Amino acid sequence: MLKQARIEEICNAYYGDVFRFCLYKTGEREAAAELTQETFLLLQQKAPALEDGAVKAWLFKAAHNLSLRLFREKRKRLQNEVDLDAAEQELDFRVERLKEDEIDEETLLQIGAEILGSLGQQDQALYRMHYKLHMKYAAIAEVLGVTESTVQVRAFRLRARVLQKIRESLGGKEDAVCRETIPMK
Repeated sequence: MLKQARIEEICNAYYGDVFRFCLYKTGEREAAAELTQETFLLLQQKAPALEDGAVKAWLFKAAHNLSLRLFREKRKRLQNEVDLDAAEQELDFRVERLKEDEIDEETLLQIGAEILGSLGQQDQALYRMHYKLHMKYAAIAEVLGVTESTVQVRAFRLRARVLQKIRESLGGKEDAVCRETIPMK
């Protein structure tokens, strides 16, 4: 069991070492500083259960685990961005195919107006902010009071629903225009 005075000594003694370890793991000073801070906050929380002799090893193991968590989160975030970008490109491609298949622009605008009118208020707001105002997901998240990942997921699902409604509106032309659905991973 570690006492508060001993925790302060440990922080002073190992802070630089843990920071350098985190810097080595991440390659970024800001991320390393954040991981180091999280490591010592975790030490503060877990101090009553720790033995004094194994603290240094515990600190490095905690920093290692936190860095792994950071990498997983980054990988997931990047994968979501790649999936969303691919879905946007697919939708753009399909709209171009609609134009090529001689569906006049007036019909497209009418279908678009019907689809937008059938969306809920939140979906309409998301559509306007992302597609009309070209706002980034982070800015939309701030406006809506939700996380950025929530906005990304909602945008992805909104695109899928809009594409489905386009398919339904086109009736006989749906096979020529929409041969496959947007992959949902």
